[in-house]
Amino acid sequence: MDTYPNSDESFQRLHKTGWTVGDVAAHTDTGQVWFVTGTNGENQIEARGVSQDEAWHNAVLQAEAVGMTAPFIRRAERRPRL
Repeated sequence: MDTYPNSDESFQRLHKTGWTVGDVAAHTDTGQVWFVTGTNGENQIEARGVSQDEAWHNAVLQAEAVGMTAPFIRRAERRPRL
């Protein structure tokens, strides 16, 4: 089973670098599919996945391909809030 970063973390990576993004779930004959779409003014992403986390992860991969994402910070590496 594949695991992906949490969709909230993927959203934050995209939003932090200027992407306007959103998601929607659609029901198909084969089950539910998640779609994430977004733009940053000059680039557009359209990603899908069988889970919400997978769709958001795929959107981040597309943004990375055009050099437009914030670095991923693992939870263990985050600084505690003061």
